[in-house]
Amino acid sequence: EMMIDITEYGAVGDGKTVNTKAISAAIGACHRNGGGTVVVPTGVFLTGSIELVSNVTLYLDSGCTLRATGKSDDFPYIGFYHNEMHETTSVIWAQNQQNVSICGNGTIDLNADAYYGEDTKKIYDGEPSESNKQHFIFRKNEDRINQPLFFESCRNVKVENINIIHSPCWTVTFSRSSDIVVCGVTIRNSPHVPNDDGIHLSACRNALISNCNISCLDDCI
Repeated sequence: EMMIDITEYGAVGDGKTVNTKAISAAIGACHRNGGGTVVVPTGVFLTGSIELVSNVTLYLDSGCTLRATGKSDDFPYIGFYHNEMHETTSVIWAQNQQNVSICGNGTIDLNADAYYGEDTKKIYDGEPSESNKQHFIFRKNEDRINQPLFFESCRNVKVENINIIHSPCWTVTFSRSSDIVVCGVTIRNSPHVPNDDGIHLSACRNALISNCNISCLDDCI
């Protein structure tokens, strides 16, 4: 089974370089060679939208942060129309794939601050007034990534042991998928961002969620 480090394809973990193409190239090479593991090593790796494909595991090293760039242009529509969120945008996504995993002890930072910024820190206490109403807790940002980790019509999906922080919307969604394991995942979202739910299962079967620790404003599961 193949193991590829994303730095072999030019990824740079300096917190400034956008690594979307390098990560996608590593995943593509792994898939073409029959599958295996794509490793994100120690560092802060900025990325746009990444498609995960069959028989590939994305492994996040304990010292790594995979961080969404926060720029809408880096997250084009993936081609799925969501009945609540409409045209779907994602950081890591898979459609019609099987045997896909995201695991390891690293962190995915979904960068809600890029869409909410200081508003998430200025939520009023008590009643809204003229001076604080622009920071009303349920203000929604239409530019935000709306399905950050998204698996649609997939089979045999695992998300294990990773840390996910700062989601701008639903964090992990499984839609019309089966044979799902989510284990040991920690999700830490702002208590001030609308719809920053933890895990959604929509029209799925054979799903096991265990040993997770989830903190967010909206539904945890």
